Amino acid sequence: SLLARAPVAPAPAPAAKRTASAPKRDPMTPPEEPPLPDFLRDARGESGPESILPKDDTVPPPSAVAQMCADAARSWPGDSTPFRMSNFDLLQRAIVREAAVRTVRELQGTEGDRGHAARWLGARLEEWATHLDTAPRRHVASYFLLDLMRQPASMQVTPEGALVFLDPSDVVDALYAHKARVVDEWAAVMDRTAEEHEELVKGDLEQQLQHNVNTE
Repeated sequence: SLLARAPVAPAPAPAAKRTASAPKRDPMTPPEEPPLPDFLRDARGESGPESILPKDDTVPPPSAVAQMCADAARSWPGDSTPFRMSNFDLLQRAIVREAAVRTVRELQGTEGDRGHAARWLGARLEEWATHLDTAPRRHVASYFLLDLMRQPASMQVTPEGALVFLDPSDVVDALYAHKARVVDEWAAVMDRTAEEHEELVKGDLEQQLQHNVNTE
């Protein structure tokens, strides 16, 4: 029959599932900022040792500080004692302090933003001087660097009334460059220590032999 010979219409394709589209963002609305690190989240904008140093030295340091110490400890011999960590902490203080002083000297005498950055870093170094020089607390150098890095960039007015832009991240970059140079210089000095010690021992033995010859 005609019905039997009629072509069969294909089955309709299943309807595509609708997926919820992401809401359109207002182009006038600024994008969300990424989450801040732990050491910035609670105290951004504050400054000084009292705002960042833990009251109790047994409080675990921020993850950034702990990672820095862990990276150094991995290169130490397996029989290291706690004194090695104390020596590392003391050496780190000396290196960071020297690097900060050199950075201030580099920026001093310049005009505008760089000159103001020198005054800003000098004031921060003065705030931290007692802790860097005499405090028994651990990780002071790392906390000092974190205190600098957590300060936001801002427009500021100099004592002379000029408007300048201060970006602490640029200051920290300059400080780290000096820190690397200080490390290289001190490493070169340590490389010569064995040779200089040998010369001192040799000179002492020669003096003893000469003394024995003269007394006989």
